[in-house]
Amino acid sequence: RDISSKKKTRKLRAVLTPAEEKTINDYLHANDYRFWRFMRLFFDCQARTTEMMQLRKNDMVRIPQQEITVIVKKGSETKEAIRIMSKEVIELWQEVWNEAKDGQYLFSHLLKPGNKPIRADQIGRRWTKYVKTKLKINKDFYSLKHLSTDKMSASYGLTIASIGAGHTNNNTTRKYYTVNERQRELELLKQKKVSFGS
Repeated sequence: RDISSKKKTRKLRAVLTPAEEKTINDYLHANDYRFWRFMRLFFDCQARTTEMMQLRKNDMVRIPQQEITVIVKKGSETKEAIRIMSKEVIELWQEVWNEAKDGQYLFSHLLKPGNKPIRADQIGRRWTKYVKTKLKINKDFYSLKHLSTDKMSASYGLTIASIGAGHTNNNTTRKYYTVNERQRELELLKQKKVSFGS
């Protein structure tokens, strides 16, 4: 009680390199299509795995509007939030939708639609099996959310990336998710022109 805890150094999250992205994409597409499809949808919509496991074939998924409604649980609060499907993966959402019967969970046993949801930790185990063990890429599945948010920030700005990730303010996005944002800002500063004496 009287001993203060040692401060931890928060390290930057390692995100996938472009070469690792391609390797993972090609390998999973060829060896476990449903897991590849789930990974692409997770990367695109930026929902948590626990939120995606609760998606059903009902009005939570609105393909014509390119929206899904997820149930976000943080602490004692539970609320609904909108996540967006980009045009790039809309066909994959349609594919899962067509495979499911009304009311079924979209991602059940073997990541096929079914009547019971699976636990989100099964995604991590599958990622470990394929990516960490077979491909020897030692990065977590959740690094995909960081990578997606960082790419969004680079293309559309921090505010849009923050909204896409479901964060209530840009500070969370900047501090934990957009791992290359600081470097992009430093590169802009290197180009600055601030005159003195004129």
